[in-house]
Amino acid sequence: AWLDFVLPFVAHDVASHATTAGAVEAPHADAGAGGTAIPEAPDDLSAVARCATETLQCHAAFVYLPSLALAEEHHAGAPQPAERDRSLELIRSHLWPMIERRRRGVVLNRFRVHEAGPAEPFRVVCAPIHRRGVVRGVLAAFNHRDARRFEVRDRLHLERLAIVAARHADAWFDPGTGLL
Repeated sequence: AWLDFVLPFVAHDVASHATTAGAVEAPHADAGAGGTAIPEAPDDLSAVARCATETLQCHAAFVYLPSLALAEEHHAGAPQPAERDRSLELIRSHLWPMIERRRRGVVLNRFRVHEAGPAEPFRVVCAPIHRRGVVRGVLAAFNHRDARRFEVRDRLHLERLAIVAARHADAWFDPGTGLL
């Protein structure tokens, strides 16, 4: 099962960086014991967020890497500014610290940030982006509370994409300066 997951990425690295349109398969396609197939390795961090949004059929996905002061995002539709701001605030102040401490992904279909506060208007699944034993960031997918519930297989798929995000975070450079 591990080789089935790794081989597409190795093939992508060896092949040219030409992308094929429409390469994303239906979510939860048969991928053997591993769950959801990742048909093509995303070629940058924003593509990882896009791939998460499309394969999980969720409202939005974020790649948050505080060490690089970087947050990439992709939305399935036109994002509402208040929802986008609240999502980023949840990632920065609650999800990132929780993932950094727990070091594993979580599924939150109904949750409160404060015990006496209202339930958040989102369903969230997130996975740590780690490299060499260090949690460097979080990959998070959001759905509206009235949308479909996230499941364990969604978390597993996001954990696979987090591996790709970690690889791209290692190779990320500032396009303005050309520095790593």
